[in-house]
Order: sequence, then structure tokens, then C-alpha cells
Amino acid sequence: MIKKIKILLFLVFLMPIIVNAECSIEDEIRLENLSNNITSSYTFDEVNQTFTITFTNLNSDLLLKDIDNNKIYSLNGELSIKKTTSGEHQFYIFDKSEECSSIKLKVISVELPYYNKYYKNEKCNDFYDKYYCNKWLKTDVSYDEWKTNVDTYKTDKKEEKQETKTEEKVNNNLFDLIKKYILIASSYYYIILPAIIVIYIIAAYIKDKKDSLF
Repeated sequence: MIKKIKILLFLVFLMPIIVNAECSIEDEIRLENLSNNITSSYTFDEVNQTFTITFTNLNSDLLLKDIDNNKIYSLNGELSIKKTTSGEHQFYIFDKSEECSSIKLKVISVELPYYNKYYKNEKCNDFYDKYYCNKWLKTDVSYDEWKTNVDTYKTDKKEEKQETKTEEKVNNNLFDLIKKYILIASSYYYIILPAIIVIYIIAAYIKDKKDSLF
């Protein structure tokens, strides 16, 4: 009796090995090629705030398993699955036949971004290019976190404007100083120019005197 039980247990543990052995290399290659043809994309319904993940090039020989709820799909062509949560969602592709059903052919990971429900707030009117005023975020944020960061944008903008005004004031003062100097110089043009000519003549005379001594 014990011997029969041992034989039975041996056969039970041996069965998966036998099943897997029946999945030929040719079958695996064919199934992998089919699974590699599968593509995924997603759209977002802003009114209902739901995502729709769409799979294309599905084959009825394959099974698609949604890991979120363990639901399994099998069909040709296209499949759409609605999701209400952001973040990563995984889907496994298996073979439909018993021979190769234990082989995980492909893992499809779909990363859904986080919808920023505050991006239309009037506080973002001047900051559409800033992270916390984008429609999509990498993580979910609370209103307090969002407001704190947008207020920082406003503070930074005020400081930039103040710095710009200071620079413009310095530049204007420098321009006025140069303009004033030019006006003063032009007023004394008829005095300064003759003096420069006289100094040049005296210098030339002295140089000629020195040269004549040699």
C-alpha cells in the first residue's frame, strides 16, 4: 500500500514536467513572436477622470491577465480596459493551450500619470510651464503641497522682477552719467581742443630740438 502511494505521489509531481516538456521550442518561438506584437496605449477622460488602456494585436491563442484583479481575457484584435487609479498596472501574457500555459511570455507594464486637478486653478495662470501647474504629475499631491509650491513660484517671480528693476535703474544711472559727461565735454570742446593742439606742438618742438643735438 505504501509503495502504491509513493508511486502515485511521484506521478503527481512528474505531471507538470511532462506537460512543460510538450511545449516545443518551435511553439515557444511562435508564441513569443505573437506576444511581442502586442502594443499598449492609454487615453484619459477628464470628465469622469478615468483612464482607458488599449491593447492591440491580440491573438486568440494567447491569454492576457490583469494583475490588479486577476481577470483573464482572450480575443483577437483590440481590447480596452478602464482604470480609475494612476501608477503602474501590470498585465501578463500566457499561452492559451495547456502545453505552454505555464510559460509567462510577456509582462506589459503601463505607467499611468497622476492627474493634477488643480492645474486649471487661477493661481497657475502665469505658471503653466512650472511642474505643479502641469496637467500631469509623477505623484499624487495634496492641495496644501500644491498651494505651497505655487506660492513659491509667485515669490520667486516677484524677486526676479525686483532684480530686473534694480538692474534697469543701475543701467539708466550709468547711461545718464555718460550722457552728462558727453554734454560737459562738448561744452568745453573749443577750450580743450586748442589746448591739446598747443601741447602737441610743444612736444613736437622739444623732440626736434633733441634730434638736432645729435
